[in-house]
Amino acid sequence: MSKFIAAYDFGTSGVKVALVDSGGRIIASREKPYALLRPAPTRVEQDPDEYWDAVCRATKDVMQDAELAPDQIIALSFSTQEQNIIPIDRDGKILYNAISWLDSRAKKQADEINEKLGVDALRSQDLYCRLLWLKQNEAEIYEKTEYFHTCNSYLQYKATGVKAAAADSPILYELPPDFREMLDAVFAVSGLDESRIPPMLNACDKSAELDAKGAEELGLVKGIPVFGGSVDVTGAAAGAGCVKEGDAHMYFGSSGWLSAVINESVQTTGDGLYRVPGILPGTLIYGGCINSCCLTLDWAIDRFYGAEKNQLADDKTFPEGHKYYGSGIYDVVNDDAKAVSPGSDGLMVGPWLNGEQCPINDPRARGVFFNVKEEHKRGHFINAIYESICYSMKWQLEYYENDAGGKISRIGANGGGSLSDHWMQILADVLQMPVYVPSHARHSGAIGAALAASIGLGLTKEDEISSFVSVEKEFFPRREYADLYEDKYGKFKKLYLASKELFTELNDDPA
Repeated sequence: MSKFIAAYDFGTSGVKVALVDSGGRIIASREKPYALLRPAPTRVEQDPDEYWDAVCRATKDVMQDAELAPDQIIALSFSTQEQNIIPIDRDGKILYNAISWLDSRAKKQADEINEKLGVDALRSQDLYCRLLWLKQNEAEIYEKTEYFHTCNSYLQYKATGVKAAAADSPILYELPPDFREMLDAVFAVSGLDESRIPPMLNACDKSAELDAKGAEELGLVKGIPVFGGSVDVTGAAAGAGCVKEGDAHMYFGSSGWLSAVINESVQTTGDGLYRVPGILPGTLIYGGCINSCCLTLDWAIDRFYGAEKNQLADDKTFPEGHKYYGSGIYDVVNDDAKAVSPGSDGLMVGPWLNGEQCPINDPRARGVFFNVKEEHKRGHFINAIYESICYSMKWQLEYYENDAGGKISRIGANGGGSLSDHWMQILADVLQMPVYVPSHARHSGAIGAALAASIGLGLTKEDEISSFVSVEKEFFPRREYADLYEDKYGKFKKLYLASKELFTELNDDPA
């Protein structure tokens, strides 16, 4: 009887579960959404109960789709959005909504910590600053909290009953190179209690086993091992085969990012950059997060393609013989974008709907459509969004090449956006380097989570990782567009600098 790993890719707007075999092949997958809550301009929250409900419903559905028996699942592993905060008391009660990684309410607290330390290292979206916001503004909740869980540790707890196990302990993130010294200083000046933060697990470590309650709610068998898993950055990197020094990829999901595997000597100098653990012990990933990648695209689709999207969503498919018969909304928008000339006939986009972390660090930034002309059609807006995300990725890549002192000659791309051949060709043209897309690109986080479990189970050796991830497509740069995109890239940088002061004036929120 075949055995499978249940691997979960937990994104900003939904969870994807995939059943993965020993060779890295997905036999079935399902996806369930959950909502983003916006109680104030700089505040973004989610309901943790919706997280677990989505996991349970998706698991039961995918098991039914694959017609598997519960005992055919041999492990669970989560790749999750990082740095959200879920306060839970000793009785397991959720005390507050999950404060999303997108949330930037803690500018005052970031300024306070930076001033006390004499640095400019922490930002309003950093976890420590948002913890201090809770301590100062929700003191009763702070005092009642046993652990401030992340998404990963919360799911571990719901599955196993173990309340203090996480593959994304916040003590590892966002601090300068001498982070232990800096961490001690942060806790000293802020009065935050480090004992309330769950301890660290490696991605390939077994955290615990599925308990009776978790097994019943998931429709699985008690005793299945649950592995440490990873944050989404680490999982997506592994799912693209990005595991050894010099490997790099770019992720195109709700958010987006560059990931490059580095050694410990490489330090970060650009705004909003981080170093996080790789899937293998002792490895580090260098990168930075674009807050609104496909979130920007989906926003535009809702505004410009609402009729077609509703028609397809209601299963009122286009009639047989129509060019979009059997298609999805992304086929519609990609066709319109492909009809647009490189450079989008002068239209430019600032894709900062939810503020930005990297390559610019500005929680007050917002979306911009610039240089709109009468002849521009909706396809121009889609194409310009594609180009703007690629410019942001290029900007991050420049940070890496400066800090690492070397060039990348080939890069991977995964996440839902990588399924657009047109978008990936633009990426190759903007970067002027080959771009490859792995198999199961939309589920790379789940593949990475499955890989962590497979290594932990002893099914996959470290020197066999490349066989777990295969390449499906490759795109090569068109040299004739190199100068055009280099010029537009420079103007993209100027667009933010020209808008920065107005963003602050228009979006100041004293939260």
